[in-house]
Amino acid sequence: MTSEPGRSVADCAMKCEPPHMQYCSAFAFVPESKLCLLTEAQNADFASVAPSGLVYRKSIDSDKKLVVIDGKKFQVIQHRSKGELSFARGWTQYEDGFGDETDFWIGLRTIHELTGSSPKLLRVEAVTWSDELYVSEYSGFSVADASTDYRMTYTSYLSDSSNTTGDSFTNMKGMQFSTMDRDNDMSSSGFCSNGRGNSGWWFNHCGNYNPNGVYQNSAVVHPSTMHWGGTAAQHSTALKSIRMMIHLA
Repeated sequence: MTSEPGRSVADCAMKCEPPHMQYCSAFAFVPESKLCLLTEAQNADFASVAPSGLVYRKSIDSDKKLVVIDGKKFQVIQHRSKGELSFARGWTQYEDGFGDETDFWIGLRTIHELTGSSPKLLRVEAVTWSDELYVSEYSGFSVADASTDYRMTYTSYLSDSSNTTGDSFTNMKGMQFSTMDRDNDMSSSGFCSNGRGNSGWWFNHCGNYNPNGVYQNSAVVHPSTMHWGGTAAQHSTALKSIRMMIHLA
């Protein structure tokens, strides 16, 4: 979160737009100090820094967040296709969510609200640089609350509706979320996040899944890239795009 001098809500709104700030998702105007508080986190909590401020939040394009596939409605919780937005973020941003109308992470708190008490089907669509679409579906996907550091679990990999070459995602089942500033993985050789482009994920011993890794403009093979296991012979092959979604109804 950044602060800048501001005279009014309108002034802050202008500062929360390109080119002044490329990725601004929410802002608050604090009249007492004449400050604009600006953040990329769409669900950021302004209560402690602007208790009397007027808070405004941009809505990510609903067409990007809700999709219908085979008559089923899905909530998109992560999407990447441009590569202009860095996903090298700390704990607070992964908890609150961040992004723009195309590339975004909806936030751990929201994912918990969607799945914590009512496990859902998770669908992951990954597109390679050869324009091949790979789909992975998992039943019973659930993310617990903040007291568990958003521990993730699921019931099973649905091979009948998936075309990846297997499910090594099971290695991350039951793991807490990790970021570059909070290490919850089981690796004995250091932070998985740090070796995976400072991304956030449910790392175990690092593994073959890194959808929040570094976006590359070709099929680069490296552990830090944005990749998903079972989409290439070499698991760390960079993807062209990826989106994760939760089945709502």
